[in-house]
Amino acid sequence: MAPQYPTVAESGLPGFEVITWFGILTTAGTPKDVIARLNQELVVEGET
Repeated sequence: MAPQYPTVAESGLPGFEVITWFGILTTAGTPKDVIARLNQELVVEGET
């Protein structure tokens, strides 16, 4: 993706790992069916 830059391992950090996670927030009182739909759609997107 960026061959002009060294990899993390080449920079002196062999075994370096990155862990990411994402969260979605909404307002209190959001109907459960709306939350379920958001979850359904986000799971589908996360699998692509």
